[in-house]
Amino acid sequence: MPFAIGESVGPYKIIAQIGQGGMATVFKAHHAALDRFVALKVLYSDLGQDPNFTTRFKREARVVAKLDHPNIVPVYDFAEEDGHPYLVMKLIEGETLKEQMTRGQLPPDEIIRVAETIGGALGYAHKQGILHRDVKPSNVLTGSDGHIYLADFGLARIAQETSATLTAGAVIGTPHYISPEQAIGAKDLNEGTDIYSFGVMLYEMVVGRPPFVGDTPLSIIYNHIHKPFPMPRSINPSVPEAVEWVFIKALAKERAERYASVDEMVAAFKSAWREEPLPATVVSLHREAVPSQRESLVRRAESAVRAREAIPSKTKRPWWLYVGAGVLLVACCVALGFAANLFTPYLPTITINPTNTPTEVAMDFCNGEQTWLSRDYFPVQEIDHCWSLNHYLTDLTFSGSDWTMVTTKDVAYTDQAYLARADFPAATIEDYWNNGFDITDVYYGNGQWLVTMSAGTGFTTQSYLTDTSLPNDSIQKYWADGYSITSLAYGNGTWIVVMSQGAGLGVQVYFSEVEFPEGKVRQYWDAGYDITSVAYGNAGWTVVMSQESGFTNQYYYHKEVFPESGIAEDWDKGFSITNLEFGNLLWVVVLSK
Repeated sequence: MPFAIGESVGPYKIIAQIGQGGMATVFKAHHAALDRFVALKVLYSDLGQDPNFTTRFKREARVVAKLDHPNIVPVYDFAEEDGHPYLVMKLIEGETLKEQMTRGQLPPDEIIRVAETIGGALGYAHKQGILHRDVKPSNVLTGSDGHIYLADFGLARIAQETSATLTAGAVIGTPHYISPEQAIGAKDLNEGTDIYSFGVMLYEMVVGRPPFVGDTPLSIIYNHIHKPFPMPRSINPSVPEAVEWVFIKALAKERAERYASVDEMVAAFKSAWREEPLPATVVSLHREAVPSQRESLVRRAESAVRAREAIPSKTKRPWWLYVGAGVLLVACCVALGFAANLFTPYLPTITINPTNTPTEVAMDFCNGEQTWLSRDYFPVQEIDHCWSLNHYLTDLTFSGSDWTMVTTKDVAYTDQAYLARADFPAATIEDYWNNGFDITDVYYGNGQWLVTMSAGTGFTTQSYLTDTSLPNDSIQKYWADGYSITSLAYGNGTWIVVMSQGAGLGVQVYFSEVEFPEGKVRQYWDAGYDITSVAYGNAGWTVVMSQESGFTNQYYYHKEVFPESGIAEDWDKGFSITNLEFGNLLWVVVLSK
């Protein structure tokens, strides 16, 4: 400790130590002439031995002292004593947000109050051209009167610029809250850095834990750079769906993909947290065409989102991480075997919680060109087994009591995943789109959406439309732009229509009727069309037919009982199941050759 209780630092007499960190010790002190208690932050002496540091310290202190906001801890003075630079700040007697959260989750209204207050303080500082760089719960103070403050502006920048002189206890940034760009040593930080750290703090307030945890600071920082955070509802199911969208944007790895301002982020969070209504109709476009060749693919056996190996990141970024006792440089990472090109991102996981799932399943299927099977639980292990045999999920439906799936061997896909959620997993679909996957099937059953996503589809661009009724006008516009309907489903009062470019399906038509439209199907068969999508929803059947499906022959079953024996005979004749749907107590199974 640089000074003892009872000693004086300039005109300030030390009363008690109230905190200690990597750069400084904080004391409660008293100014006798002014009869004022203050917080005295005394930096370590080896920092003050660097003349460049002293210059930077004075510069930053002057800048921070000019901040005048009711929720920013004011800086009264700064000076140096016996080689120790120090800051004099308002004394806030109360507790930190970190201490509050150790007692449990904050009430919903208090979460909003903290978000508004700290967001307002950050937004004000950003308008003055000042970044915080170390937003975290321990820097959020609540006074005994309930007033909330944000503390420690400027210190992280001083530390960043003085990394070579850090003492053995110094840490630049805090691993749980550090932004990816800070972790890799970027110098051109902007408001997006504070938005990320603020987002991490809000995530912890909402979910009950930070998004990234690990056994070491290095592992936590690694996750910030390369891994997606767990979706909040997978940890705390009470989190509103819309809040996940806020975190997807706020915690984006790339700064350009985050909110443009703290004010925008807080407004989005408040709306999502209060579950205010969002637009009912969404047209969601994704990426430009991506390369079809993927170096590697990952599947995680314990997750309902499966991917075989980590997809390589678009660029390999240099990185150096400030961790633990000092500065961990690139050379140290190489020595430890952590090269930047080994760090590849994982896609988000959304888990499904099936009931009645057995601990062991007899894996005596997926031996031929195509397999179907039914289970009274969601067939997680069965799908994983089929994937291991290069069988891909090509159709899925729920019959009211059982899940029935179809897998096909050696289709053109290079990898596959499925997403299972009570709410349509729009944000996670976006993540998979950005990694070269496309939606190949959508289904709603047993109270949840099932979305199959595959790599290597050949699609160049994909979108989906959502509406309470079939979005006829939007479909026509997409057709005019060269898109084709490649999947559709109805569930929870909403239609999902997936449209893709590069599908090669040619001219399309679709029609909806209460009863299965056998007459129209035969009429279009005669005109050279084939069934490419079938869905039951909103008390009717919808059938999509395409002119250039590539099929040479096609027919369908329309039965109350699943046509097991007929399918076996059709397989022997070279047919494959290309559509499967259950609705209005009837099975529709389309087979094509």
